[in-house]
Amino acid sequence: MLNIITIVLLSTQLTQAQAQPPHVMDGQFQDWVDVPITHQDDSGLIRAIRIAEDPYYVYMQLDLDRPRTLQGLDEELRIELDLDGNDRTGFNGFDGLKGVDGIVTFSPLDAKDGQARAGSALIAQDRNGKVVQRSISPALGVVALPTHSGDRFEIRLNRLPAFRKDGFEGQVIARTRDGMTDQTTEFQHTFTTKSASKPPTVIHDPVEPIAPNRFRVMSWNGEHGALFKNGDPFARAFEATLPDIVLLQELPSEANPSLLQRWFDRLEGDHAWSAVVAGQQFRVAVVTPHPFEPIQELQAVKGMDPRGRSRNVRAVGGIVTINGQKILTASVHLKCCGRLGSSEDEKRAIEVEAIREAVRLAIRRHKPDGVVIGGDLNLVGSPSILERLGEGLSLDGQDLVVASPIRPAGDSVTTWERENQAFVPGRLDFILAGNNTAIERAVILDAAQMPKNWRRQHNLPDEAPSDHLAITVDLAFPPSSTP
Repeated sequence: MLNIITIVLLSTQLTQAQAQPPHVMDGQFQDWVDVPITHQDDSGLIRAIRIAEDPYYVYMQLDLDRPRTLQGLDEELRIELDLDGNDRTGFNGFDGLKGVDGIVTFSPLDAKDGQARAGSALIAQDRNGKVVQRSISPALGVVALPTHSGDRFEIRLNRLPAFRKDGFEGQVIARTRDGMTDQTTEFQHTFTTKSASKPPTVIHDPVEPIAPNRFRVMSWNGEHGALFKNGDPFARAFEATLPDIVLLQELPSEANPSLLQRWFDRLEGDHAWSAVVAGQQFRVAVVTPHPFEPIQELQAVKGMDPRGRSRNVRAVGGIVTINGQKILTASVHLKCCGRLGSSEDEKRAIEVEAIREAVRLAIRRHKPDGVVIGGDLNLVGSPSILERLGEGLSLDGQDLVVASPIRPAGDSVTTWERENQAFVPGRLDFILAGNNTAIERAVILDAAQMPKNWRRQHNLPDEAPSDHLAITVDLAFPPSSTP
């Protein structure tokens, strides 16, 4: 048996091109409608399980009893898997499932105090046969969506080389330090497709030239000031994608408009960039090569907490003019971490209300032709935060539309991942647009999924310079509004 720790070391990322995959990891569930139920129970935490496959991945849909944050549960959720169909290899699971080769856990119990902690973990045998707990490597392919709270989740694992034979067995268990609180029956899944010997193909080129009469917005969290610490891959990405508006988050405290302008002016092309910056430790910015006017309403946004105390909100913006059209643009970075109902979630709700009020006042004063809000929303709690952010902020009172950027292979919408972190890849970054603008194309800049010759052509490394991936959205005004 090849244990999962070895599997992680041997796994390679998928990098080539294919047709639209039959199952897309997007936190939506339309592609699960025809998948039969593997397990169903009307009591306890775990209510239903469905299992699906394609030549590249194994998928699981998991229904819970009520809305929760999967990586912020009150108890540990264990997906125990016999990957090779041999109960004489591996180890015994918590409730006696034999031949377990690996356990993917969400909200794993802390070894010291026995409390469920935020995040995820992998339990498997090491090279010496000892059962150990480790962080889940992205190479194993574990993705769980939605990242925000819900009562239904979809989970994905790489099919090769982990799943070794014609199928696998498994069981899902919920437990606390006092013991098991819920479990499914042991289930079996037999593969109906052959595992792929070639990587999937790319169907979205992140640097595809923008169509005429369109403008491109990019949002990118630069991870603790990496834009200035490791600027070359950022510069190559900007030069390859040619965004008209750049929304940045996590800039260092020394970042200011003149410093950003000088940084961007060094890029290829005959452009004079403008910038506006706000915030303290982690700053946010809007940068553009087009005529730009910072606006007062989005210079020092503040929110009021339940105790009546004023708090700074990481948001900044202005009016970008492209082809005679005025676009009210804001870059935002909401409070990190937490889960559904946490203090962090409450702070995000306060921040969103402050941003909404600032944008509403700016719309009333400047009467823009379009509205764009984007950034790192840290959406790990209530999804209502996202819904509220764009509610009624078009000039006609309609909601802003949330773009749905997707990775080049068309397989996932995750925008954040980090090796040896406690959390599996998730979707944290968003762009919303409204008024007369229409979202026409939305792609995540994931160079790792692109062929080597593509990376050489655009001088982009396969490893992103930030733990967040850039998202790009192409927008258009209706023909009647274009000069």
